[in-house]
Amino acid sequence: MSNGYNPGDIFVDSLVISSQRGTLDLTKSFVTSSVYESIFTPGIMADIDVLDTNDELGQLKIVGDETVSFAFKVPGGESATYKLALHKLDDNKSSTGAMKSKQYTLKCVSEEAFHAKTNYVQKNYNTQISGMVKDIVKDYLKSNKEVEVEETKGSQKIIFPSKNPFEAIDMVRRRAVNNQNKSSSYVFFETRDGGSQKFKFTTIEKLFEGSEIKEFSQSDTVGNDFAGVSENNIIAQEIPTQLSSTDRIAIGGKRRVATFNMRTHQYEYKDETPDPKSFKTGGSGDYNSSEFKQKYIES
Repeated sequence: MSNGYNPGDIFVDSLVISSQRGTLDLTKSFVTSSVYESIFTPGIMADIDVLDTNDELGQLKIVGDETVSFAFKVPGGESATYKLALHKLDDNKSSTGAMKSKQYTLKCVSEEAFHAKTNYVQKNYNTQISGMVKDIVKDYLKSNKEVEVEETKGSQKIIFPSKNPFEAIDMVRRRAVNNQNKSSSYVFFETRDGGSQKFKFTTIEKLFEGSEIKEFSQSDTVGNDFAGVSENNIIAQEIPTQLSSTDRIAIGGKRRVATFNMRTHQYEYKDETPDPKSFKTGGSGDYNSSEFKQKYIES
């Protein structure tokens, strides 16, 4: 990275912890942070280390009902802003030689994670799954964040006797069928778009349609300057799972699509086998041998 910056360097615009008892600006107390975001987890998490001088956190009387507003940017980039709930306050057991300051870790999660602990979905639905997801986020996760959905195919009748909101969304996610992307591999996660956080309910194939964020290529060290563009250099790579035959069967195998006929008042079932050539996964071709497909997928 140019201008003397290293990968991971950021400018902290603001770090404020708030409650009904007051607010505390910890911008100048910031030490380091890790923000976690994944398409396989429904919410954003963050660990923020701060150096507390003169027992400022103690004077605020941290009890667990606080919110944390965190805004930062990479050198030359736009500001990223997060509003999170304080999940835990950890003492790092470190202090200065004069014992006048202590280092703490603010462990933060999306506010919806707290609502998911105290609310249960008890409702009958007879609509598209994409509509169910929007309703659960609004009414049971108590969220006013935008929910961007990739529309699902057909209406389904689902009865939730008493389900955790995240469990309910995961349940319908597994049943969702997409018109365009035949594998229907839906994911539900929270991300950031510009200056605001939002939820996404979309297929992995659609995510692959977007532009690349960063492209890496393998090369030898001859003629390469590691110091010039250090953020491009991967020191090591670990792929813990080389393959999963069961996942390939589950994703590429037959799917039973159920529709309700309003005229006859009966469910109609149709078995569909996704075409691997139509998958949008960033690659090409089919890794399943003809023997594998005939034995496990097409039978």
